Amino acid sequence: MGLSLSALGRPREMGLGSFKNVSLAEARRKADWARQQVQSDIDPVKQRRLMRQQSNGHDGHLAGC
Repeated sequence: MGLSLSALGRPREMGLGSFKNVSLAEARRKADWARQQVQSDIDPVKQRRLMRQQSNGHDGHLAGC
């Protein structure tokens, strides 16, 4: 499942998860969250990436660089 949106003036595509693993209700919640991020002038793709990095303990930089 995917979501097309325009974040900060540019078109973006955001995956919501495999239809086999994500229920319709969960996909709708994720889409609502993404739309709220766009309304707050936040790129939901970048925000989700940052949240995943923080939960994994990564700062986004490659080791040894």
